[in-house]
Amino acid sequence: MARSLLPVALLPVSLHQVAGRLADVLERENAALRAMDLVRAARLLPEKTAAIAELAAFGETAVPPPNPALTAAARRLDTLTRENRQLLRRAIAAQQRVIGIIVRAAAGAVADPSYGTKGRRPRLTAAVALSTRA
Repeated sequence: MARSLLPVALLPVSLHQVAGRLADVLERENAALRAMDLVRAARLLPEKTAAIAELAAFGETAVPPPNPALTAAARRLDTLTRENRQLLRRAIAAQQRVIGIIVRAAAGAVADPSYGTKGRRPRLTAAVALSTRA
C-alpha cells in the first residue's frame, strides 16, 4: 500500500476529526483550569486558536448529511465549551482577587506613617529648598 506524499496539513480531514482535535485541546485546557494551572492553560492558546480556525473553515463548506458520530462530537464540544467558559471565568476572578490583595497591601505599606521609624512617631519637617548655586 503506497503512502501519501502530501504533507499532513494537506491531507483531507473530516469535520469529525477537526471537532475531535478542538475537543481534545479543550479537555486539556479545562483540566489545567480546574487545577488553576494558568500557565499550562495559557500555553494551549495557540493550539486552541488553530483548532477553532480549522473548525470555522468547515463552516464555509457545504453542510454534511446527518451523522450520529458528528452529532455526538458536537454535543461533546458543546459540553466542553460551556465548562471552559465557566473555568475561564473562575480563573479570571481568582486573578482579580490576587491583584486586589496585592494592591491593598501595597497601598497599606505606602500609607503606613511609621514605616522605617522603629516605633517612634515620624518627625514632621517643613519643606526645604535646595540649590546647587553658590
